[in-house]
This record gives sequence, C-alpha cells and structure tokens, in this order.
Amino acid sequence: MNNQVSISNRCYQNGTVLDKATQQTIYILHDKGYTVPQIMEMTLLTVNTVKKYIAIGEGNRQQKKQGRPKHQSRTVNPYVIALIDTISLDNPFRLLKSIQAILKELDVDISISEISRIKTSVLGYRMRKATKIARKRLTEEVQNKRKHWRENVFNFDVTKFVYLDESHFDFRDFNRLYGSFKQGVEPEWPAGNVSRKSYSLIMAQNDSNIVHYYIRNTMHGNGMKAEDFVIFLEELVELLDPENVLILDNARIHHSREVLDLLYDKGVPFIYLPTYSPDYNPIEMSFAHIKANLRGLDIELDEESDAEIIEHIEWTIGQVRSEILQANTSHCYRNWQSDH
Repeated sequence: MNNQVSISNRCYQNGTVLDKATQQTIYILHDKGYTVPQIMEMTLLTVNTVKKYIAIGEGNRQQKKQGRPKHQSRTVNPYVIALIDTISLDNPFRLLKSIQAILKELDVDISISEISRIKTSVLGYRMRKATKIARKRLTEEVQNKRKHWRENVFNFDVTKFVYLDESHFDFRDFNRLYGSFKQGVEPEWPAGNVSRKSYSLIMAQNDSNIVHYYIRNTMHGNGMKAEDFVIFLEELVELLDPENVLILDNARIHHSREVLDLLYDKGVPFIYLPTYSPDYNPIEMSFAHIKANLRGLDIELDEESDAEIIEHIEWTIGQVRSEILQANTSHCYRNWQSDH
C-alpha cells in the first residue's frame, strides 16, 4: 500500500478524499491568487494534492450551467462557518457588525443577516442574558483557577465527593413566574403571594443522595451566620465516611476560622471550588429543582406558619430523587473535563 507524507509528516493513504473544509480552503486561496507553494505552506499538503484539488475546483466551475439554477442553495462553505464559530467563541458578546468587520479583514464578504442565520440555524447559537458571574468568569485570573481545577480534580476519587452549599428562598421562589392575564391588566402577583418572609437552606449531597440539610427563617436580615454553618457541619461530619471529601464554594462563611478549625480538628478533607464557578457544583441544579417544585404548590406565605412552609421545602427536597442527583453530577463531570 502506497502512502504519502504531507509537509507536517501526516501520513495519509493514496486516494483518500480531503474533508470539505480543507478543499474549500484550497479553492479560496487559489481564487485569491495564492501560488501552489504558498497554499502548500498554509495547508501543510503535498504539491500533488494541492494541484489535484485546484484542478477539481476549476473543473467544477466549468461544468456549471449558465443561467439561474433551478434551486437556490443557501449553503455556505465550511471555511466561513468555521471562521464565524471561532470569532463567536472568542468573545460571546461580539456584535454581528463586529464579526462582519473581522471577516472583511480576512477577505470574506458576507451580510449581517447571513452571519445571523449561520450563528442560529447552522451553529446553534442563542441570545441569552449574561449574568454577573458569567462576565467575571471571563477574566484571566478566574479562567486560570478553573483550568487548575479541571487539571487536578480527577486525581481524586470523585465518587467520594460530598457537595455543600446554601440557598436562599423568598416569595419569588414560591410563586410561578408566568400567569394568564387579560389584555390591559398589569401582570402582578396576588397580594397574599407577596411576603417579606424568607428562608435559607444549607444542604449536603453526594452523587446519589441528600446527605443532610438544615432550614431556618431568615426574615428581617437575620441570615445564616458562621455559627449556623458550624452547627450544620458538626452534624454532617458524623454522617461522613472517612474517605469522603467535602466540596465547598468560595463563600466568605466557608473560610471562617470556626469552619476551618472544625474541619481540621475532625480530619475532614475538603476542597474549595474555583471562584465564580457554580456550574462546577451539582448541588446548584438540585436547588433549582427544589425551587421549581415549590412554585407548583401555590403557597400563600402569609397564610401559613413557619413550620408549614419549612415542611413544604422539606417535601420538595424529598422530590430530588437519586437518578436526578446522578444526572446532575454527570453533567458537572463533563464541565470539569472541558471548559464551556
């Protein structure tokens, strides 16, 4: 079997068809006046391969019939699609006209509407509101911390991880966000559904079970304090196996002297997540599931006692089944393996 070797020492078999993107690159470079040696240098292909696909491109042009084609195709060559994808990934906040300007610098002339079509219909991009966390995550410091996590996390037995975090609940988490209103009527929640009551939940979970949780009323700015977290930890460590590793986010309360002293005294290994990285913690998806179930209960906060409301929250915690936890954890494993 005869093989050829490209300039980059990539071995390929005679007769192998180049991928469409590389073929299109050869056609475009040739049309723009690049010589065969220049194309060889840019594509790392042999002289025979470059000449072959230049000839194929010339032949295809000669075979085209004159006049309007029966079917107008909106297919864009893969080279342009790949460029738009690369530019968009580099900066998700870049405007379409900015993408168009960059493409013009690369001698690619394309309309803004066509760029928009390629991004949405071909590449699957969707406009989404960027959060404060997403913006801060783009900084070099945070990116380096996330990279360090990804490079080192699988040195541990991740099946022994126990994830711990807090979540806050107020009237917005007990009410549906959308309702049916007559035209001209202001879309507002009923007065009985709007309340100043609020609650906080501290919870720990592994990849298949809720290990422990603690709920209390945090109305009037009476939020969770380091003492509450220490009490929760004291109860939690009694439920852990010796090989378990606690995964904590970078909240200030998790760095308090009381918390660190307890973990060191009890010999509990722990790891902090990188900053601005809730997407690396599966417990965040559990909180979202709990709040989604709460909204379906039609609770009027001012009509029910604290004990009844806490009972509702406990019921929704019980709805986070093992298969949901496993799916959420697997999702985070994938996030750890490659940034997104």
